[in-house]
Amino acid sequence: QPILSSEVNDTYVWVTNGQNGSETFSTSETWKTLSPCTLEVFWHDVVWFSGRIPKHAFLSWVAARDRMVTRNRLISWGLSVPATCVLCVGHNENRQHLFFDCDFSRQVWYFFTLDCSWFLQSFSKMA
Repeated sequence: QPILSSEVNDTYVWVTNGQNGSETFSTSETWKTLSPCTLEVFWHDVVWFSGRIPKHAFLSWVAARDRMVTRNRLISWGLSVPATCVLCVGHNENRQHLFFDCDFSRQVWYFFTLDCSWFLQSFSKMA
């Protein structure tokens, strides 16, 4: 077996996407390598604009991608939970119901859109 020389300093080289190595680690390049490249949706700038509130942007993105932990999803994962909406206790809870069909949600939307001439009725138009 070859003997390693302790007289020479070790060098770490970061290689991403088969490109030439660099002694400087790049989080951005690592993320691009590990995450799949997807097409940008048309509403990307509405959620991820420079003055965003991170928590609001994240929740908006999760809701738009239908990844919220709603009761219908919990049931589909095998959990034993009631299917009914916690806000109205009248219908099954899913994303569409929570944001648009629930009587409570409709009242909230009505309050916030009194001075607006538009109203989004579904996430399906965004996906």
